Amino acid sequence: MKQALTVLQNLYQDPLLSAFFVWTDSQAEQDFYAFLQTLYQLDAQDDFSKYLEEKIIYDVNAFSLACGKKKKLSPFVENAFTEDLCTLCALLNKLQAPKEFAVGNTFLTVQKDVIRYVKKLKKFYARYGYGDFIGYRAFTFENGALRGVQSPSPVRLWDLKDYEDEKSIIASNIEHFLQGLPYSNMLLYGERGTGKSSTVHAMLNEYFSEGLRL
Repeated sequence: MKQALTVLQNLYQDPLLSAFFVWTDSQAEQDFYAFLQTLYQLDAQDDFSKYLEEKIIYDVNAFSLACGKKKKLSPFVENAFTEDLCTLCALLNKLQAPKEFAVGNTFLTVQKDVIRYVKKLKKFYARYGYGDFIGYRAFTFENGALRGVQSPSPVRLWDLKDYEDEKSIIASNIEHFLQGLPYSNMLLYGERGTGKSSTVHAMLNEYFSEGLRL
């Protein structure tokens, strides 16, 4: 199995999936118990398939990077990614759910589902980005790297009263930016407490699903 995945090689670094691959390779009893130990530690015993799918979606690889950055996707990369999913699909579908954990509903069942799933992922990455950009809408910059903000401000546009013209101008400019149309840099200024930061956070919450990140 360790030579089976190409684009999704990062999955081997995950402790639970690594234990799963070792067990499915060896079918040894001790490897099964090692897998179970990690499964319980990570609280994934109720739906192992869901755990695997989340790791696939959040993985940063040649496929997710190209789609997330809206670059031209190599057909070789797409084919290799599809083959990786077929391999994982086959493993899950052959897995007889033992009493010690639940496999869950496998997200892929036959090859035509895999091909459909790849098309959905291409659109998903193009809209939401890849890796941490999927799960986080706001980031800080620490020690030379981006760090996702766990609880960004929840303020929404309808929470902000007045300044309707200003909010409209900002929203229109952001929409142009997200659509790849001409846009302008913006500088918000005004008295303290007039809602500059809240407006930025509200715009982020409004356009997060369109791909805006802060």
